[in-house]
Amino acid sequence: MTSSGGIFVSYRRDDTAAAAGRLADLLIGRFGASRVFMDVDTIDYGQDFVQRIDQAIAGCDVLLAPIGTKWLDAVNERGQRRIDDPNDFVATEIGTALRRGIAVIPILVDGARMVDATALPAKLSGLARRNATSLDRDSFAADARRILDAVQRIVDTADLRRSGRPRNRTDPPPSGTPDSVEEIAAVLAARSGRRTRRWWGTYLLAIMLVQVLWSVVVAQSPTAKLGASWGLLAVVLGGLGWCVAELRREIAAQRLLVGQLPTMAKIESIRRAVSPRRVRFVAVICLVVAMVVGLGSATSSSRAADTAVQTTGNVR
Repeated sequence: MTSSGGIFVSYRRDDTAAAAGRLADLLIGRFGASRVFMDVDTIDYGQDFVQRIDQAIAGCDVLLAPIGTKWLDAVNERGQRRIDDPNDFVATEIGTALRRGIAVIPILVDGARMVDATALPAKLSGLARRNATSLDRDSFAADARRILDAVQRIVDTADLRRSGRPRNRTDPPPSGTPDSVEEIAAVLAARSGRRTRRWWGTYLLAIMLVQVLWSVVVAQSPTAKLGASWGLLAVVLGGLGWCVAELRREIAAQRLLVGQLPTMAKIESIRRAVSPRRVRFVAVICLVVAMVVGLGSATSSSRAADTAVQTTGNVR
């Protein structure tokens, strides 16, 4: 498993093995096998099981906990509830994830009901406060798609958080939740400058593109000079394409973060800036400005060059 960005599936074999296995296959299909941890499938022979699980959870962004009808009342060979056993792997996995501030999603399989906090050991009481989702046999495809989309949002947000303002994964976030409002807002504010820089890059390259296009289209130049203009055009087009692609990625990333925040004065300007309507408006302005400034600059240069040629001719 990678050092971060993992997805941990914590399940009981005698309760939800089939559903967890199908879900894990879908997760691997979308995120890759290196990011999905499912005990028996990813622990090599000879490895310390507890240590490997602890390392895996430390590198996770989200833990999925399929809960079936037997999950809470399953007992060990001594007749003790397994969830109360300090050495129970499922209890250890979920408890470690809660303690580390990792997102934990309870998944209620085939009609199972959410467990009550009073029925859980103290280290797992936080599980009862996590918003649960369902995964039923009759609606498996739709339910699984909803779960994968939720995991995608969590993983993408965590990736952005790491790139925006890294923090120690062993420490819980400020509010005690995996993606606190304060932390996401801080990451969003830190990234807002990237969007501005990419807009400026798009403006400047668009202006250059118009200028180069003008010189190529109206050029009355020797072949060598015209060839150089075509080469410059290719460079500018490549740079503009890269800048636009980076701008779109940054806007998508900031929309993802904004979508998880409530109304807050300090991020409302960013929310408006990445709204589809505002982006379309700024793009149109960018196009108009590029056309006006680029053509104005190109025609001015062309007139200046013609004047210089006429002046030289008169002198001769």
